[in-house]
Amino acid sequence: MKILYISRLFTGLESSFINRKWSPTGVPTIFKMIEVLDRDFKVNFLFTVKDSGRDFKSNWKLNKDAEIVINGLKNNVKILTGIRYFSLFGRSKITIFLREFRHFLIIYFKILTYKPNIIYIDNSNIFSAALITKIFRKKFIILRIMGVYPYMKSIINSKRFIDRINLYAYRSNFSLVVCTQDGSGVTKWCSDVLNKNTKYKILINGINKEINNTKIDPNLNKIPQNKYKILFIGKLEEYKGIKEFVSAMYLLENKYPKIFHAVIIGNGNESMWLKKTIKKNNSEKLFTVIDKINHEQIYHAHNNTNIYVSLNRYGNLSNVNLEAVYFNNCMIIPESNKTTGVDLETDTIINKDSVIRIKLNNIDENLSNMIIKLYNNPQKLMQIKESLKNLSFKIIKSWDQRIEDEIQIIKDKYEKTKL
Repeated sequence: MKILYISRLFTGLESSFINRKWSPTGVPTIFKMIEVLDRDFKVNFLFTVKDSGRDFKSNWKLNKDAEIVINGLKNNVKILTGIRYFSLFGRSKITIFLREFRHFLIIYFKILTYKPNIIYIDNSNIFSAALITKIFRKKFIILRIMGVYPYMKSIINSKRFIDRINLYAYRSNFSLVVCTQDGSGVTKWCSDVLNKNTKYKILINGINKEINNTKIDPNLNKIPQNKYKILFIGKLEEYKGIKEFVSAMYLLENKYPKIFHAVIIGNGNESMWLKKTIKKNNSEKLFTVIDKINHEQIYHAHNNTNIYVSLNRYGNLSNVNLEAVYFNNCMIIPESNKTTGVDLETDTIINKDSVIRIKLNNIDENLSNMIIKLYNNPQKLMQIKESLKNLSFKIIKSWDQRIEDEIQIIKDKYEKTKL
């Protein structure tokens, strides 16, 4: 079986391709799938550089395509450069269009020459994905969707020309659509947007269940042990709720000085804001901020804190939240949003006994009040932890299990099309 794998070049893969050695970071859903496909199938990997446009950034600097051999991968890898190929035109909507059209042409000719049995393409290449369904009608084409972001929801009722084009593209007749269940409202979106003849599967991510007996990171050892500790893990972005989290910590400090302590692990666009805010308020003793730690240290982070908080506005079934469930750390998340569909599925997957939900309005105040309640009620905290132990056995899979599930779904669907 020959597979053509087409994906945006994620930042977590860039260092591997620059150094020519497979050492991926970032989204396990991507690199774990790449590893299994490379191990078990004949694959051509195409990675498209999306270096300009909505939600796209890239550190890839080459202005020409690159075919490279990666130590750790046995199959061919080709990087299709982005708007740098059209550097004479600068950055504009025209160069984005030229980039997408050029990517499509290369994909088109690769299909003609490679003759894959299966084409696996992610939705950052939706323009190319839609066109190849029209041209190669008998090909088995899988569209991979990582999660549903606000823009993807906005196209449903938008009158803008480009949004109508995107909506039309998503309604192409794909053989299969595989989606990540991250609480973003993917079930409703698939029902509203995808072609009624297109089958789709929605899968929860896996986690790394192996807990190595590694020494605790020195940064984690700096966390004061005589405080009630609140953990925040993730990109420091506005939509992740980092500002509301910090505000809640200041409310706690004002009400109950020197009792609580925040542990923040991550970096992002709000990293500088966070550092300036802490310095401005002379609150270095209230926060431990760690830009980055090795993944095996996440267990130690949960084990060394009392409560974990996630305020993600896009959904709260992310990898880090699934890890919080697995490590039985009491989790506080926002209530679901019936208007946007965010976390409606989370409500059904994580029952009310296993998580604390807070109101969306005045979220910093609601968060601080809930933390105080849990601080004053340690029995409630232990009940949640006990409930999480039972829940984790039901919903949490290892990454090996999770990727095997997806591979089996693809095999089964492909075999049915051959009958």
